[in-house]
Amino acid sequence: NFCHGAQFMLTPGDYVGLFGTGGPADARTRALKPGLERLGATVGAAGFGAKDPHAGLRAALLGALHAQALCLAVAERRGLDVTDPARGSAAAEVQKEWFGWEA
Repeated sequence: NFCHGAQFMLTPGDYVGLFGTGGPADARTRALKPGLERLGATVGAAGFGAKDPHAGLRAALLGALHAQALCLAVAERRGLDVTDPARGSAAAEVQKEWFGWEA
């Protein structure tokens, strides 16, 4: 659920994992990649094209949960404020594009 504010915390060089389920939402998830790259992120993907939607969903959820737990542990260790979305206008512009809002 990256496009609801987490993009404000990105800094150039950060890694973002996109997790697909093999279902219809995969196209929307893949569509986030250009905006994330524009913000300077390196983007990886997992779980896309799964033949069994339940297996794909399970893999995507587990991957996302593990990634979030790891990111939170790193942020807490470094004393980062993960609630501060004040990262500049590029993130706001990308969010507008993702949601189809007028810039």
